[in-house]
Amino acid sequence: MNDLQIKHCPRCKNDIKIPPLTTEQKKELQTIRERQGMGSLLERIRKITALDLIDSKILTIHINKTGHCNKCIYANLKGENQICPECKSFNLNWE
Repeated sequence: MNDLQIKHCPRCKNDIKIPPLTTEQKKELQTIRERQGMGSLLERIRKITALDLIDSKILTIHINKTGHCNKCIYANLKGENQICPECKSFNLNWE
C-alpha cells in the first residue's frame, strides 16, 4: 500500500503502519472500537486496508478515544499521532 505513514511506539516498541484513511473511515473505526470491541475493529481494518494481520493488530491497539490515551488515564492529547507524555504510548488520536 502506498502512502503509508510509519510511526514508532516507545511503549510497545512496535512500528505502526498507518494507511491513508478518510475522516469518515477514521470516525467509523473509532465508533467500532467504542461500541463493538477490538475483534470487530480488527475485522473492519482488514477489510478497508491492505494491511496484513499483524500490522492490523498493531494499528488496532493504537486507536484511542480522541484526547484520551489508550493505555493510561491521561486525557489531554492534542492533534493526531501523539505519544502520551505520561506512559509513552503512541495514540492515533484521530479528530
